[in-house]
Amino acid sequence: MIFTRGLAALIITLAFSLSLQAEVLYKDDVVHNDKFAEEIEMIGQELHDKTGISLYLVMVRDLDENQSTVDFEKSLSEQLEEPFVVLTFVELQKKVDILARPQSLYKDFDKKQVLSPSATFIGAVVSAAMFARSWEDFKEIFGNYGGTILPVLAEKAKGADIVKKYSVAMYNGYTDIADQIAATHGVELSSSAGSGSQIFLVLLRPWIVVGSILGVVGLSYWTVKIALDNPVQMSDLDMQDYRHFEHNVNAKINAKILFDKKYVLEYVTDEFNVDGATVKFKLTTRAGVPVNDANITARITRPGTHEFDQDLRIEQIEAGVYRFETVSLPKAGRWDVLVRVQAGDDLRYMNLKADTRYPNVFEY
Repeated sequence: MIFTRGLAALIITLAFSLSLQAEVLYKDDVVHNDKFAEEIEMIGQELHDKTGISLYLVMVRDLDENQSTVDFEKSLSEQLEEPFVVLTFVELQKKVDILARPQSLYKDFDKKQVLSPSATFIGAVVSAAMFARSWEDFKEIFGNYGGTILPVLAEKAKGADIVKKYSVAMYNGYTDIADQIAATHGVELSSSAGSGSQIFLVLLRPWIVVGSILGVVGLSYWTVKIALDNPVQMSDLDMQDYRHFEHNVNAKINAKILFDKKYVLEYVTDEFNVDGATVKFKLTTRAGVPVNDANITARITRPGTHEFDQDLRIEQIEAGVYRFETVSLPKAGRWDVLVRVQAGDDLRYMNLKADTRYPNVFEY
């Protein structure tokens, strides 16, 4: 597969005052190829003949120190006769831009589409999924594709293929802009391949599509794996699934306040280790009277997983102390101790963080 190289050159000096009319004025410090220059010249000449609009292509290695792309384009615009469009590529800064004067000329082509980083719809979906930080970002990236320059520049290349890549990208962009301007004015360019002018991008597109599909498949696999590894079961809060907990959270807070006004619930476990964990809770009234007829259920669970959940059975109730069966813990380290207490019409949940390595326990 052979790609044409270079850009035709009329050096931007304008040392003499010409009308420019159908000439394609551009600067090439990057590629240098006569064949490619002829192709660009033919398209630019025909576009000017049929629409009166000059489309210039400028390729430079770098800009002067402290000079921005905007400043560079401004200096160019002072030398050109309106109406015109300038497609600029700065190699070392990896920057591409399009300037149109008068500004109403931007209506003749879609600058956003030409400079889109995504060549295909699938590519836009992948980019949106990976880089969007909000729904607005997602919609912006998702709807922006059809780029004819940046997807090619993003391709990896070595040696002489780097210059070839530049030629491909800028040819695609130049012909894309020319075709759109011509279509807006109701004419066709015989020197351009029309909708097929993106011939070089088409040659690369299968790899772009394959990469995009693989990206989507990879993201889908990752999402499913995360879902399977972290199934929605019971939450670690109040022994309920997260939907019920969030839906009734205010009611639970109010119930806890009312419960604590009447009762004192204490975690009095004195043995919590891998070899044996005996969970105990003590329930008394505010006056210190033991409560032995409450309905209490307890569970031990591992943070972040429900693989090791254990629902505990009460073995003894004495003087307000509810002692649960002794169980062995399959792993050392952090555990959550969850309890639900129903005393008459009053309901209280307690969620505790415990650790087999340390004696400190706290409610969360």
